[in-house]
Amino acid sequence: MEGEGKDKIAMRYLTYVGINYKNLMKRMKAFCSDKGYIWDEDVLADTFLKVHDRIEKKGIEDSSDEGFENYTFMAFRQNVKREALYARVKKRCETEDVHILYERYFNSTKTSSTEKIQGDLFKDFSLIYILMKVEENFDNDHFYLFKLKHLCGMTYKELSEKTKIPNARKKVLTVMHWLKRNVTKKEIEKEFDETYGYLIS
Repeated sequence: MEGEGKDKIAMRYLTYVGINYKNLMKRMKAFCSDKGYIWDEDVLADTFLKVHDRIEKKGIEDSSDEGFENYTFMAFRQNVKREALYARVKKRCETEDVHILYERYFNSTKTSSTEKIQGDLFKDFSLIYILMKVEENFDNDHFYLFKLKHLCGMTYKELSEKTKIPNARKKVLTVMHWLKRNVTKKEIEKEFDETYGYLIS
């Protein structure tokens, strides 16, 4: 509606959600089923809140019902992708470091500058993304050693003594060389933009 303020559009979005909740949930559940994602209604509720906050702060290009639905779907898709990304790493990470990173930024209510939050978020998203790639492409020993080296800061001597895994240094270096050849900053930036672009653009 022409001349309508962001606050009113955000309130109208909540009204739209209330009226269309069942249909929206049906579409999101179908998406999860089709793509093999775990359905979680809490993720949907979180999406509604984030979209509302985004509209309230930055507005929305298309505030029609169709625009609301499309934007909600895009946001939900990215939230589900984020949850799946974290879950794959969480399953294998036994130290608290990754959990702390996730809680600090993915569920953050920090009030510092947007630029700083974005920079910190990207740094830790990169770490989780790299861990996921290592997990996908290497065996348990390589993944475990790399995680201890870069999350816990262990020396190569400590890795060898505490894990008793043979050739610890060689395994970590093998992973690092593979990452340099196969995972680029541009690739991580693309994944980051697809996951968080709708919130920080």
